[in-house]
Amino acid sequence: MASARLNGTLTDDGGLVCDVRFEWGITPAMGFFTAWQTPFTTGDTFSVIIITPGGLETIYFRAIARNAIGTTLGTTLTFRTPGQPPDVITLPASEIGETSARMNGNIVNDRGSGCFTWFQYGGTTVYGSETVKVPGAVTGSDFDDIAWPLSGGHTFHYRAVARNRFGISYGNNVSFSTLSGRGSKSNITGDLAYLLLKQG
Repeated sequence: MASARLNGTLTDDGGLVCDVRFEWGITPAMGFFTAWQTPFTTGDTFSVIIITPGGLETIYFRAIARNAIGTTLGTTLTFRTPGQPPDVITLPASEIGETSARMNGNIVNDRGSGCFTWFQYGGTTVYGSETVKVPGAVTGSDFDDIAWPLSGGHTFHYRAVARNRFGISYGNNVSFSTLSGRGSKSNITGDLAYLLLKQG
């Protein structure tokens, strides 16, 4: 979300006190109205802050004035809202093994611009390693990459990262623990010893 201040001037009140407000929207048809403000007379200025959609948008708006005789619509003007970085979330890891794991993420909103995506990962939330930046992600896109090489039986942290032409956003931190290679070998050895004892 973003905000903007709309400004207007009452150039002629027609000899009567007036109410004023704005109509605005993201298409020429507009359709959103601010509350009426009163009283205003010739030469008075007025303004209001509106909350606009996030991302790069063209906003259309015009001032409206009314008195006891009738209503007058001002000229339609436009402005562009500033672009915003994408919204990205980190999803749980999958395919977790002894030396690797698959990291997952999602572009919740690309904010009107295609994104590069990648992951930062490491043994702490300082991370220290990152994957290759991949282009082409848009709103709703899932993306993934492999964290490798990792050591078995340790906890690792990662987060998804996305960049569009307006900036960079970082997803939430997610952690996972790799499988322990030594634990698996011990179990196999124990099973073999048990079988040998039974056969003996």
